[in-house]
Amino acid sequence: MAYIASVTKVYSWPAWTADAAVLMAALAEGFGACLFGRALLRFRGRTAGIQAVWLALGWNIAVWLGFIAGTEFFVAYKSEGPFRELLVIALLMPVIIAVVPDRIAADDADREVPSEAHGKTPGKATTIGTRLHAEV
Repeated sequence: MAYIASVTKVYSWPAWTADAAVLMAALAEGFGACLFGRALLRFRGRTAGIQAVWLALGWNIAVWLGFIAGTEFFVAYKSEGPFRELLVIALLMPVIIAVVPDRIAADDADREVPSEAHGKTPGKATTIGTRLHAEV
């Protein structure tokens, strides 16, 4: 709090502006945490709950951009470094969500495959997982 007060006193603003700035930052981050919690509860892969995920990620990016802009306005180039790193991480999260598949190859281990495909008696079905365990 003292750091924020030392930065804002240069502008001759009332003393309560430091408290208001910290409160606004805490509320913004708290709201973001609620959005991430909501996304965690709603996301079930692919399209189920994806809108909540994108909303949380978008809010996170907006908050870090706000911190960077605020730091640029109030402080001369020393304090925004961590915010830039956090912004880069926040910008990478949507890329990961969009690129990394919801299902991994291990999910295919439980799907049924006709037994003719791997030389078993016709008419019997087995799972890839069973076949892999039998071959090992």
